[in-house]
Parts: sequence; structure tokens; C-alpha cells
Amino acid sequence: MIGTGGTPLSQVVSAANRDYFYDGPLKDLTGFTSLISPIASTSFMEVVGDIKSDSENLLNPTQLEAIRKQIKAAKDKSIGVRYWETPGWPIRLRNELWRTLWKEGVALLNADDVNAAKEYF
Repeated sequence: MIGTGGTPLSQVVSAANRDYFYDGPLKDLTGFTSLISPIASTSFMEVVGDIKSDSENLLNPTQLEAIRKQIKAAKDKSIGVRYWETPGWPIRLRNELWRTLWKEGVALLNADDVNAAKEYF
């Protein structure tokens, strides 16, 4: 398996002392452990698609189940989850999505507006 930048995953696994890790592919964690990839991520838009709701429950059952399935698969390997490409606007939607992802168990929130995330939590 080849990682980002063309480095074989086997080189990371075999290194006794290392200061680097792979941001694992959340879609397929085969061969990954928390020692190799303490975090796995993927595009929120690829997993969920557009959010059509403007209610408190932003995600429909299919979207929520897709996220829960990925988070569970990662947690079963003690790997944290991060979604990038999350909507940033409108702000109410962004904040509700942050709350939903946090409640579902993501390890890291991806936020372009770091001050807003700090104030929100």
C-alpha cells in the first residue's frame, strides 16, 4: 500500500521510532492501526452529499448512518475521525453540523474559522 507522497506504508510500519503518521483513508482502514494512523479522514461531501434540511436534524437517516458506520469502524481500531469539506455557511447550519459531528464521536472538527469553533465550544 502506498501512502501520500508515494511512501510505502510498510516503511512507516517497520520504523521503530517515528515522528510521522498517515492520516488514514476513512473509507477503507484495511491494514491501518492506531499506531500508523491515529486519525482517519475523508470528505464530508463525498460521504453525506448536500444537506437539504434546515431543521435541527440536519442529516437524513441515510446520511447519519453513513457517518455512524465510518466512526464505528475507526473507533473499533482506536482511530479518531475527521471530516473535511464540511459546510461553513450558513453559520447556523455549520454550527449545528459541528454539534452533530461532535455528538456522534468525531475526534477532530475541521474548521476554517478557528475562532468561531473555539467560541462555539
